[in-house]
Amino acid sequence: MRTNQVTRKQTRRREVNRRSLLTLTAAGVGALFSLPARAHPDPVAHDTEKRSFIDLKKVGAQHRVHTLRHTLGGYHVVTADGHHAEFSETNLRFSVDSSALGPHRGKPVILPAGHFGDRALVFFAAPEEISAFVKLLT
Repeated sequence: MRTNQVTRKQTRRREVNRRSLLTLTAAGVGALFSLPARAHPDPVAHDTEKRSFIDLKKVGAQHRVHTLRHTLGGYHVVTADGHHAEFSETNLRFSVDSSALGPHRGKPVILPAGHFGDRALVFFAAPEEISAFVKLLT
């Protein structure tokens, strides 16, 4: 009788393990099929992704860069509303957005990029604007 109980316990463990494995497999397959296709994006989905970006032409004066000066080891930024900010060279990034949502030519935009307000992104309308806009502070 003892061997019969052991056999039942082993059978029950196998059933539980099999159910667990099937559940995990089903969940994994479900997760894979719920992900959007990356190789062939749907044009409609691509349009909705674009809409989630900020229109950089419509940002307020607190985000429009008035002057951007390079100092020793950092940058001094003055926005159109007169706010001054200092960033180290590693915490200020330059990016180009030439899309319809990008900034106006010659009017770069600064947006926060870090969780603590120590990093920022400056968006330009074209690559050639970056060196032309950044001045060396003397």
